[in-house]
Amino acid sequence: KTHTKFAVRYSYARCFCFLRFVIPFAIAVAGWIYREDWIKRARNYLIFSWIFLSIGIFLGAWWAYKTLGWGGYWAWDPVENASLLPWLTASALIHGIMVEERRKSFKNLNFFLATVTFNLIVLAAFITRSGIISSVHAFAENPTGYAYLTLIAVASILAFAVWLKRRSYGGEIKLNNLSREMLILINILILLLSTLTILIGTLTPLLNPDISLHREYYDRLEIPLGTALVVVLGICAALNWIGDRKLFFRRSRTAIICGIVAGVAVYVAFRIDIASLGVGIFVFSLLNHLQDIRLRDLANRRKIGGYIVHIGIILLFIGVMGSWLYEESYNNVGMKVGDRIALGSIELEFLDMKLYEDPEKYTIASKINVYENGKFQGVLEPKQLFYKLNRQDRVVSTVEILSQPSKDIYIAMGGMIGHFEGAHFEVYIVPLISFVWIGSILMMIGGSYTLIPRILRK
Repeated sequence: KTHTKFAVRYSYARCFCFLRFVIPFAIAVAGWIYREDWIKRARNYLIFSWIFLSIGIFLGAWWAYKTLGWGGYWAWDPVENASLLPWLTASALIHGIMVEERRKSFKNLNFFLATVTFNLIVLAAFITRSGIISSVHAFAENPTGYAYLTLIAVASILAFAVWLKRRSYGGEIKLNNLSREMLILINILILLLSTLTILIGTLTPLLNPDISLHREYYDRLEIPLGTALVVVLGICAALNWIGDRKLFFRRSRTAIICGIVAGVAVYVAFRIDIASLGVGIFVFSLLNHLQDIRLRDLANRRKIGGYIVHIGIILLFIGVMGSWLYEESYNNVGMKVGDRIALGSIELEFLDMKLYEDPEKYTIASKINVYENGKFQGVLEPKQLFYKLNRQDRVVSTVEILSQPSKDIYIAMGGMIGHFEGAHFEVYIVPLISFVWIGSILMMIGGSYTLIPRILRK
């Protein structure tokens, strides 16, 4: 029931933010038609919608991890991707309007981002409602879903017509070499490139049903792009708007040294090139953000909130890299009652298996002790639920997770062995998964913190 509530809240959060994203697009179109500053009017709606979309994505990932039993939280499913696409372009737009507000630049780019974000919201509704792309989250095939494609076409034509009529309003982009403005533009381009690669992967089965791009495609492209984004965020935190390089190196000196030391230490300890590079980059970026927060006026909630979001993103990427690249999976592990087996650095001892009955279902519960390096860590009780009456064929496995600061030990129960002699289990050791949840929560807190001064002024 708890997991069902998470699924419902995830759906509510997505639907709510989808509706709110219409407003920034409408304000942008009106602003360009009347040659008025639309940024200040749209900003609150944009950030508010971004926060709720972040909540929806977070709840969806949490629900998948706690419920589905495959040890992960993001499967690059088309409906999952559909919610991530507008989140990426909305993140780019938030950075773009900051530059337009401060430097009167990026006007054309921001109008483009507002249009693309709206169209991706509509595309997400199309993917979910039409059922044309196979997904565990999608509705059954429904011809009314195609109305969303008409809306995308109308919105695109309208936006292009407005831009064509008022293109002189957009002005030019003037950049200083290695300035904060330049790095924000690079940041936006990385987010757009990430959006494009995910969009291609999502729509490829629609264009050619014989081709289906799996996790390897996304991992090879998105992990390098995410790492590049973290690097840019770290540099940007120490750089001012005019691009003072001496100031940058003075502010970044400690972060650069600590990043190098941390990367070398990880390489010496584990001999893993990717991990050492990633740790060095994340330490550099994180320390630069903390350094800039220390130098800032803490009353500047907008700036501090933005940096909290950035720190959340850095922690999120640490968790993503750890859990994706270094997860240990043990599939269909057969154990009989009394067995004790070693899986990597842990040992599992199968203590007992019991059958419970209530009016709705039968429950088969296993009891497993977990040890690491010979030391007892905890007890896990994965279960299988067999529903009665008209749901006789419905079998649900419940996941049990032992959470530790550095990793999760994750077990889901599979089929039985004999008559209560034992069972098969899916076992996953997921490193650094806590950073995914902590980083996500920090992002939502930081986004909310930026809105406080505007709400108080009202």
